[in-house]
Amino acid sequence: MDQPRPLRLSSLRQKIACGVLTCLLIVLCGPQAHAQSSQTIESDDPQVQTSGTWTVQQAGAASNGSYRYSSGAEADVLTLQFSGPAIEVLYVAGPSLGTMAIEVDGTVLRTVITTADQTAYGQSARVDYLSNEPHTLRVYAQEGGIVAVDAFIIPTPS
Repeated sequence: MDQPRPLRLSSLRQKIACGVLTCLLIVLCGPQAHAQSSQTIESDDPQVQTSGTWTVQQAGAASNGSYRYSSGAEADVLTLQFSGPAIEVLYVAGPSLGTMAIEVDGTVLRTVITTADQTAYGQSARVDYLSNEPHTLRVYAQEGGIVAVDAFIIPTPS
């Protein structure tokens, strides 16, 4: 009795199968399945304008080793001019922190509760439904609380 032989694809058939799988991935994931590039602007970068009192705090776990935190005064505002349809705010969450407002072009689009049981770096809030033009971002604590802002990430077209 003959033993069944394992199915072997010829080299040409293997290449065709790989090509079909590649095409399928492109259809399912899109031609730009690679990660989108972005620009990171640290909260203590000169492009970020400060109003009120913000303190730079060194922290190894923060983006580029530091972040800014507000004093709790209503005048504490970080302002950044940027262009594009999206922006992401990296922040620190922690026990003594409050609610952060993310305002774009004069309208609060997101509020984020940054209070947490333990300090957590690398938290993010993203606004990605903007028109693809210049915008003014303002970040501040609501009701005079304290917030800690690490950096801003602006996606760049690929």
